[in-house]
Amino acid sequence: MNVKQIFNACKKRRGRSRYLLSVPVKVGDGAQIDARIVCVRNRSNRKDWIALICTDMTIDENEIIRIYGKRWDIEVFFKTCKSFLKLGTEYHGLSYDALTAHTAFVFLR
Repeated sequence: MNVKQIFNACKKRRGRSRYLLSVPVKVGDGAQIDARIVCVRNRSNRKDWIALICTDMTIDENEIIRIYGKRWDIEVFFKTCKSFLKLGTEYHGLSYDALTAHTAFVFLR
């Protein structure tokens, strides 16, 4: 089953819960890994939702949402750097040290 089929097949949480659905699943071909899918309502469009997947089964749903929120902020930062500061187009080197120096100069600029 794909995520949309899982979402439609399972019973959702009612009320003002932080998440709509939390389902343990097995992922992968061959050697399968235990994971948890947490479906969260989109704040700007209440009919829309996103699915978060976590392979650490000891973490509860609220912690998964918190960690993903912090990670999303980092992803937005990187996207902003690549787009507005042209980090993806101005520099084509492979050295980590040179990339770090170039990024520092771009931020100073």
